[in-house]
Amino acid sequence: MGLFYGRTGDTWGPSLPTTLRGLLWYLLFGGIFLFLPHSRASWQDFRPEALFLVYLPLALWGVAWAYVTAVRDGFRLTDRRLPALCLEGERLEVELDLEYHGLLPFTRVLARDGFDASDILQGPEILVYPSMADRAGRLRLRYVVEASRGFGDFSIGPLRLVVSDPLDLFTREIDLPLRTPLKVLLHSPPPAGIDLDKDNALTPLGDSRSTRTGSSLEFYGIKEYAYGDDIRALCWAKTAQIGRPVLKTFELDARPDVVMVVNTSLAQVKGFGFGNTLKRILRLASGFLHVFQARGLTVRLLLPVDDEPREIRIPPAAGHHTFVREFFAGLEGSRRVDLAGLLEVATARVGPSTVFLVLSHTLDIPLEPVIEWLFVARSRNAKVAVWVLDDADLVRFNEQQQSERLDKQVFVTRMGELGVPIRLVPIRASAIREAARHEGKA
Repeated sequence: MGLFYGRTGDTWGPSLPTTLRGLLWYLLFGGIFLFLPHSRASWQDFRPEALFLVYLPLALWGVAWAYVTAVRDGFRLTDRRLPALCLEGERLEVELDLEYHGLLPFTRVLARDGFDASDILQGPEILVYPSMADRAGRLRLRYVVEASRGFGDFSIGPLRLVVSDPLDLFTREIDLPLRTPLKVLLHSPPPAGIDLDKDNALTPLGDSRSTRTGSSLEFYGIKEYAYGDDIRALCWAKTAQIGRPVLKTFELDARPDVVMVVNTSLAQVKGFGFGNTLKRILRLASGFLHVFQARGLTVRLLLPVDDEPREIRIPPAAGHHTFVREFFAGLEGSRRVDLAGLLEVATARVGPSTVFLVLSHTLDIPLEPVIEWLFVARSRNAKVAVWVLDDADLVRFNEQQQSERLDKQVFVTRMGELGVPIRLVPIRASAIREAARHEGKA
């Protein structure tokens, strides 16, 4: 059993024999013309022998139709082999095991596999000839295709066959319904302009210029207690002063705490399909994870899961990051948890050694609560950065979205007053080209 490859751009072979088709039509109409009398006469003037010219094309068409119908029903797809997981943009090799057990030999078949993970929604065309099959009627086809449509869960198939008769008078299609699951994971390049260096400021109990925190004898600062912290470092004096448990932190570890908050509220999702803003913000979050993994940083990821704010702790190991990208691929967003609710939970994990990164897929957010919680994070001497998709010009889908529209300049101004660095990420192709042009000049 040989292997036969398909490639994009393959054609159906030689052009259809239009000359033969035209000849059959000429015979049909010519036979009818010769059979009928040419003047008013009796039935004896009909020419029955001319009916042969009528029966011949009709017989050929009938035989051709019966042939393609019989051949079509003889094919069966037994297996499709491809990786269960892949990354966006990865080129995949797909193998198809096909069997033919028809009573009549087939002449030529065009095979094309449905591939929803590709931007053209199908694989390349493969021409199948009888010489490709072994004695048992088995064929193995192989093609290469790029998973270029986006990330998520896909169902590959069905395989469509177009069967032709030897004279190419008729073609019949059949869909072989075997489907194979494929999960495409996020694979986005790391975003430019990331600053993870923590510049320390004056803390309530002292001043430290080090960017390192950990367990040593050199005092760094304080932070509010969070679940999982070592209670042996409790600062009893400050705890009694403010009425909440507070921990001492010490210099040693060069790796800052990273808390990343991702807004996935469905109320303000804009765009369509794999280009919608929710998919885009998850792609941006995946790019940040690339950076954190490369730098060996442990990340606390805050986002809604089952409509509840959840924390996912992601060590720098490759297996954990693969799990999170697989989790992103099936994430549907939240109907009840907005950005303000996430920030309320996240600020309890923020201290002087924290890099606090907020990602939002929309500018239409409840500004005052968000400002309040970002101010809390800033007051704890965390390094705060906000990345927002610039969706100001995208289509709104309902009146509620239209009424909640927030002026982009007001958003940027308020963040500037708070001293929070904000990055507006362009979405439209024209805005992306303009931003790239300005960066090139810079």
